[in-house]
Amino acid sequence: MLPMDLAWRLLKEENIDEGQLTNKDLFDALLHDHDHMHYSEMTDRQKAIIDAKANLMPHLFTEGSEMGENMNWLLFSRSIHESIPDHYYEDELKYLNHYQDAMNTLFPNNEYNDDKTREIEDNGYEEHPEHPHAVAMSQMHPSFANRQSEVRELYNLINPPHDFRLDFQEDNKSEPMDLSWRLLKTPLLPESIKQVSDNRVEAQFQDPKTNQVFPMIAEKDPKFRTMNVGIYPNQPGQNLGAPSGLDAMDMADKDINEDVKEMLGLGLSNAELTETNEDGPYYESDMTWTDPERRRRGYASALYNLVNQLGERKVRPSANQSDEGKQLWRKRMLPKGEPMDLAWQLLKEEM
Repeated sequence: MLPMDLAWRLLKEENIDEGQLTNKDLFDALLHDHDHMHYSEMTDRQKAIIDAKANLMPHLFTEGSEMGENMNWLLFSRSIHESIPDHYYEDELKYLNHYQDAMNTLFPNNEYNDDKTREIEDNGYEEHPEHPHAVAMSQMHPSFANRQSEVRELYNLINPPHDFRLDFQEDNKSEPMDLSWRLLKTPLLPESIKQVSDNRVEAQFQDPKTNQVFPMIAEKDPKFRTMNVGIYPNQPGQNLGAPSGLDAMDMADKDINEDVKEMLGLGLSNAELTETNEDGPYYESDMTWTDPERRRRGYASALYNLVNQLGERKVRPSANQSDEGKQLWRKRMLPKGEPMDLAWQLLKEEM
């Protein structure tokens, strides 16, 4: 092989590796492994979108997992990408170009501005008018905001999952109890929930990516009026309810090493909830944390689902939410008629 040919091949392989890292960072938890296209098999229009994201300034506002949820990840689905009209790909690239322009305005010459970052974070993060996502969305046509739901309809027609579809369509052939449990199927295994003492409930959580099953614990501490709920690599002991994990709120992920986890009693995912009677009996989260490698796989949602199934108090959003917390609660707020509502209605009828 001639030296120039070898050089071009090595350069091409390096570009593929970098593109795949960006692709995996964006959509790894959003698409099933078998349906998530590798960068090397993508078309030029798909690669242009991935490359545009890779060219953004490294910043809190451009983190892959956060941006992946804002982007139309189904454009990178093996099963339907060829059936998606061209304008969806063109729009996604325009969105990223507007995002890049907004980043350039906020941070000229890619120079990090901590004060500006904090100002945008403290004022509602993505809702702040200067956040690149808000700027980019304001420059797109009105229907762009509905692009994900539009493409999901196509996905459901071509690739219906075994349990429930991205948009609910059910032929109602199942008995109400079977249907309701199928709709409610989450990584929390409902049949595993058991009350082991007055203040302690145990359950099991199945990681949707690895299928590993981990113990879950929900334990009240009446003295502090708290509920400590967590998912652990191994079965933990008693006395989880003391509010020892509140300090984790002020720590960055890089600060929470194995020693800190042991000191605070953190597992794979934890929430500390405090009782409130304002506007009704509820729990509010003082601290919710999930190991970074396990985020966006249903861990935090399963914590809340377990507490909600106990029936004593429901969990509601805290007034002091992190940005990840706001995204989690936006996902949980399903409108009436969505699968979760129907499932609960069917369960009540059966009971």
